[in-house]
Amino acid sequence: MISKETHDVLNLRPLIQQRLDEWCKKNRVNFGLTVSAHVIEQDDWTYYTIVPEQKGVRSYEYVSVMAEIERFLSQEKHVEKVLLVPAILGEEDATD
Repeated sequence: MISKETHDVLNLRPLIQQRLDEWCKKNRVNFGLTVSAHVIEQDDWTYYTIVPEQKGVRSYEYVSVMAEIERFLSQEKHVEKVLLVPAILGEEDATD
């Protein structure tokens, strides 16, 4: 059975997506970012993969927003053990 805490963490995807969309709009970047539907739970941590919507976008171009969202989740939403990670080469279909 999934605990309420785990269920809440797994349902953060829409909130994370909203924050990504706001960041992209505010910073007027020429790419979008999507939270992969595939969520990984390992060793009490939950990992959300962040995928650029265009090829050629490097993780250093958006790593700051991932850290900002992690801080927001920890400080404002009191959600711990959640990490946002950039997609690695070969994960182009991670948003499916």
